[in-house]
Amino acid sequence: MSKNLSNAEYHADERLGRSTAWKLVTTCPAVVAHEMAYPRPSDSLALTMGSCTHTATLEPDLLDKEFAIKPEEIDGKSSRTNHYKEIFESMQSRSPNIQWLNRSDYRTCVDMAESAREHPLLKTYLSDQETLIEQNGFFECKGVAGKVRPDLYIPDGTIIDLKSTQDASEAGFRSSIRKFSYAFQACWYLEAMRALGLPAKQFIFIAVEKVAPFSVATYTLTASEIDRQKPRMQ
Repeated sequence: MSKNLSNAEYHADERLGRSTAWKLVTTCPAVVAHEMAYPRPSDSLALTMGSCTHTATLEPDLLDKEFAIKPEEIDGKSSRTNHYKEIFESMQSRSPNIQWLNRSDYRTCVDMAESAREHPLLKTYLSDQETLIEQNGFFECKGVAGKVRPDLYIPDGTIIDLKSTQDASEAGFRSSIRKFSYAFQACWYLEAMRALGLPAKQFIFIAVEKVAPFSVATYTLTASEIDRQKPRMQ
C-alpha cells in the first residue's frame, strides 16, 4: 500500500477497479468498452460533494488545497454576467487542482464530515497512527491487474468505507447496499488486500446522512453475503 497516486490519478489508472469490474459482471465487455470510449455526462455536483466530504472527513489538512467556495459575486456582478464568468474562468485556470462548490454545498460537506468524525469508531481509528488513509494497492487476480483504494485500512485487517446516504437507518442503508452493490465492493476490497499479502478480516461501512442533523451509523455484512460475491469477482 502506498500514497504514490492522488485520487484523480488513481481513477485514471487503467488497472481494473471495483466499479468497472461490477459493470463487467452486470453488463458485458462491449458495453463497458463503449462507455469508456464515450463516457456519458455524470452528476458532477454529487461527485464533487462526495469527494469534498471524504477529504474533510479523512484528510482535513488537504481540504483547502483541493476545494474552495465559489464566490457568490465578483466585483458586485452576479454569476450570470459575462464579467463574473470571465473572472471565474481565470480563477479556475490559475488553480486547476481546485474543485469549486457554492457556500451552501461546501458547508453541507463540512457538517457531514464533522458529524462523521465524532462517531466513536471513526474517531478511534483516525487517531491510530497505524491507520492507512486513502492509500493505493495494486494486485493481480486470475492474471488481471487490479487496483484498490480503501478509505481506511487498519493493519489488524479492518477496512472502513465512508458512505454518504439519504437514509442511514438499517432499513434505508440495507436498500443502498442492494442498489449500489456494496457487497461486491466489500468482497473486492477484502480479496484485494489478501492478494497483496495483508490481513483482511472485516469490512465496515460508516454511513452519514446528507441532511441535518447528519446522523451517522455503522454496518457490516455477514460472511455469507460477501462470500456470494467471490465467484463474480473471480
